[in-house]
Amino acid sequence: TVQFADNNYTVTVHDGVGNVLVARPPAGNYTLTVSFAGDENHTNATNSTVVSVDAKPTNMILTIDDDSLFVGDAVSITAYLMSLNKTLSNVSLELVINGTTFPIVSGVAFEQVMASAGEYDVVARFNGNEYYAASQANVSFSVAQLTPSVVVSAGDMLYDEDQTIV
Repeated sequence: TVQFADNNYTVTVHDGVGNVLVARPPAGNYTLTVSFAGDENHTNATNSTVVSVDAKPTNMILTIDDDSLFVGDAVSITAYLMSLNKTLSNVSLELVINGTTFPIVSGVAFEQVMASAGEYDVVARFNGNEYYAASQANVSFSVAQLTPSVVVSAGDMLYDEDQTIV
């Protein structure tokens, strides 16, 4: 009998070797206990060890669609959570822009109209869960002030006369 992660498995032994396939347990440390009830030629025996199950590694990819933004432009920010070269979809992430946190989903673009000029720091963060390790990525971008176009039009004027200037 094999006991692992609160499950018991009955194992058939062939030539002194038994195999068991266990369901994917969450990350953590587990006691693995193997027990042999004994038979007419062998006494009973039990042995245990601690097995560590690690969370799968992750990598955060963070992209910004445009690097020349002006006040009033919309910025599109997308964060992708990857694990072992596969994109993880439907995973909840946090997007932090200059200290303000927005909940987003991996692979779904977040759009924000930029109301103020300045430098913006962005952090995409996954806090990890029972199967995947935590990950984050950082990027910065700038939003430039708009340059107004000023046009002046006026005709010649005579002294002491009103004139319209556009």
